[in-house]
Amino acid sequence: MMSFFSTIFPLMGFLISIADWQESREANLKQKLAAQHPGEPWRWHSEWAENSIQATSDYLPFILGTAAWILLVQLPLVLAVILGGELAKSEEAGLALLPVLLALIPLCMAWRCAQSRMALGRPTLQLKQLPVKPGSLLEGELRFDRALSPMRSVSARVLCQRQSTRSKGNSRTNAKETIWEHMENLPAA
Repeated sequence: MMSFFSTIFPLMGFLISIADWQESREANLKQKLAAQHPGEPWRWHSEWAENSIQATSDYLPFILGTAAWILLVQLPLVLAVILGGELAKSEEAGLALLPVLLALIPLCMAWRCAQSRMALGRPTLQLKQLPVKPGSLLEGELRFDRALSPMRSVSARVLCQRQSTRSKGNSRTNAKETIWEHMENLPAA
C-alpha cells in the first residue's frame, strides 16, 4: 500500500504545476488579446478570439499522462509480485496489484474523450451576431469537422458564465457563476 503514496503525491504535485502553468499561459494570452482588441472585451478570451466559439478542451493528453504515470510507478511492483511468484505463495500478495487499478480511472475518462473526439471532432459554434447582446436572441450554426451519423442525436449545451477574480493580500480566488444555460437534443441530420 506504500506504493499508493509514491504514485499519488508526485502526481498531484505535477498536476497542480501543470494547472498553474496553464492558468499563467491563459492570463498572458488574455493580456495579448486585450491589447489587440481594446474595445471588444468578448475577444479577450481565446475561445472567442475569432468569429466562432471553440469547444472546451477535453485535456486528453493530461488524462493519458496521468494514466501513464500511475502505470509507470506501479508496473515494477506488479511485475515483481507476478514474476517473483508471490501470488503462488500467498493470495494476500494480490493486494499489491490493487494500486495499479487506479490507472483505470483516467483510462476510462480518456476512452470517453476519445469516443467523443472520434464521433464529433472539434465542434465550433459560429454565431450570426457578435458581440452577443444581453436579452437578444442567440443564433448560430453548430459546425463539426466530421460527418455525423444521421441516425444519432447530438446533445448541445450552451451556457453563459460570469467569472470573477477577487484579490485579498497575496491570495486570489476565482469564482464562476452560471447566468443562463440551455441544453437541447438535436438530430444529427
